[in-house]
Amino acid sequence: MSARRKAAAPTKRPTNLQLLARQFGDERWREVIRLFVAMAPRSLFEAFMQEVISAGRLRGRHYDTSLCLREALQPSEAPFAAALRDKTQRRDALQALAVLRDLNPEPMRRLAEAITATPKRFFGSAKLSGEDRAMASRLLVPATVVPMAAPAAEGPLVFISYSRRDESEVRRIHDTLVRAGIRTWLDTREIEAGDVIGKRIEEGVTGCTYFVPILSPTYQSSEWTQLETNLAWQREVEEGRSLVLPLLLRGETRSLPLRYRAHRYIDLRADFDAGLTELVEHLRRPVAEQPAVRVNPRDGTELVLIPAGAFKAGDKGEDDNAPRDIDLPAFYLAKMPVTNAQYRQYLEANPSVRKPEYLDDERFRGDEQPVVGIDAGEAEAYCRWAGLRLPTEWEWEKGARGTDGRRYPWGSKPEPTPELANFRLNVGQTTPVGSYPKGASPYGLLDMAGNVWEWTASWYAEGKSTRTVRGGAFNTHPLSLRSSIRYHLLPGIRSSLVGFRCAQDPGDRAVSNPVRRNLLLHGQAECARPGPDPSPVPRLQRKGAAKQRRQPGRR
Repeated sequence: MSARRKAAAPTKRPTNLQLLARQFGDERWREVIRLFVAMAPRSLFEAFMQEVISAGRLRGRHYDTSLCLREALQPSEAPFAAALRDKTQRRDALQALAVLRDLNPEPMRRLAEAITATPKRFFGSAKLSGEDRAMASRLLVPATVVPMAAPAAEGPLVFISYSRRDESEVRRIHDTLVRAGIRTWLDTREIEAGDVIGKRIEEGVTGCTYFVPILSPTYQSSEWTQLETNLAWQREVEEGRSLVLPLLLRGETRSLPLRYRAHRYIDLRADFDAGLTELVEHLRRPVAEQPAVRVNPRDGTELVLIPAGAFKAGDKGEDDNAPRDIDLPAFYLAKMPVTNAQYRQYLEANPSVRKPEYLDDERFRGDEQPVVGIDAGEAEAYCRWAGLRLPTEWEWEKGARGTDGRRYPWGSKPEPTPELANFRLNVGQTTPVGSYPKGASPYGLLDMAGNVWEWTASWYAEGKSTRTVRGGAFNTHPLSLRSSIRYHLLPGIRSSLVGFRCAQDPGDRAVSNPVRRNLLLHGQAECARPGPDPSPVPRLQRKGAAKQRRQPGRR
């Protein structure tokens, strides 16, 4: 054929399969390819992966390869076995075969035996590098092909965070933990076709017991690892315990972000296997109990853990609170009522919120005095902003008197004195919170008797027309300081005698919804700074207010 006729010959157009293969590894096409392999028969899957390999798209794309293999309708090892001859893609092919080994060990065992018997058939005449030989031995030789153990039903859950470029080492870490009976959260196993990736990551980090980042020079470059670490560090700060357990895989210590350098980490660089042994031993230790005290990062509220169990509620002679045992799950209760300083911070973040009735009154405006002149709806709105909630009246009573049925927070005797509480106008106005340490409850909570009545989340009766308040105030009779006393007010009342304190469930993360949304959208820890809530809750009005009530701070 002449040169002119060759030039005139039409160029062969790529097939749809070739066009799709050229998009392999492109995040914009990831969901399309996942759906394709989930419906493709074995022959079509093999043809597609052969096109991916021919186009050179297999190299460095371990994550996408793992997703395809795990979600394929009929996965096959044939394209990857054939790719072992290509030195540029051999390592990626070996990694793919390792994933298939976990999914279906028996065919991979037969392949391993064939490779062992006739290595030249698979690798060609070219000499294997030491690293390739080690990888082939570790991933394919029958003696090392160990079926994955079933995940443990209980025990700690470990979230593994990593860069795609480190997937071969991550696979070893993951397999070691699973064979040790430790539950793991790994994206290639937990994120399925159609899932919202950011949401699934948030659920994984929120629900894990330990967060294990695999640190290397490429770790910080991923937007997903940044999102994961921001969520994990936020949890560690809020819960007051060691949640993050870094593994240093590669790189220099001085190149790590400061928060990792200041943290204990396990070094895998010198002895990988010894580091894994140390990791397993650490994860097998008993999980630390809930901290006795936690500090809410948004408003600085100090919260004390009230353990689960029954307490003696009520008292003889009280028609609306007869003696009985009430069993409650564990919860956190604020050590002191919310102060004016804290509420001013809330007002600055939410300019449209109405100012408390007595915030400018010289008798009640001190920074450390409890905020008063707010109704029940305003108290709940503050709690929502802070990522907290109002306590129920029974939570409040248990926090005030403990489990032994004592009459006052400090005991059944002595009767109230000016050294124990602010009551009967012995001061004439509210005092700074925490001014009566001798009047502390069994859990160390302060101002549970006197100073201000405190709003609760409970309605006083079935009619739901009035809200229960507890604790007594600076003007009340000593009898009203008893922990069993129930009083009730219209939820729209704004009184100089009424304030509130916050509560929280142990599983809550003390972070409001706007912060969580910003972390998901922007992946920046700075988003956790207090800011205006884009959806402030309307203040409860006197009529029909009960219909607007909902549990704040719950997920």
